[in-house]
Amino acid sequence: MGIERTLSILKPDATRRNITGKVTDRFERAGLRIIAQKRVQWSRADAEAFYAVHKDRPFFSDLVSFMISGPFLHSGFYRVHSGLTCQFKKRNFR
Repeated sequence: MGIERTLSILKPDATRRNITGKVTDRFERAGLRIIAQKRVQWSRADAEAFYAVHKDRPFFSDLVSFMISGPFLHSGFYRVHSGLTCQFKKRNFR
């Protein structure tokens, strides 16, 4: 058996739409448990440092602006599994 660890970043639009609880619930129903969770508001410097790998891409400025537009939720999850792999699909949480 192994331990799966997953980082989730729920972006500012999820916070604005007040759906962070619904998304977290989906992770928990999939068998993941929360290790840590923190709501964060980045400065421009924080966002630029985190996404530095994309600095030469045309979307970099828009990405940084979006990530500093409001708070977002960092969550760490884990679960013990039997070696089977699981995939999360992007879902519409409206």
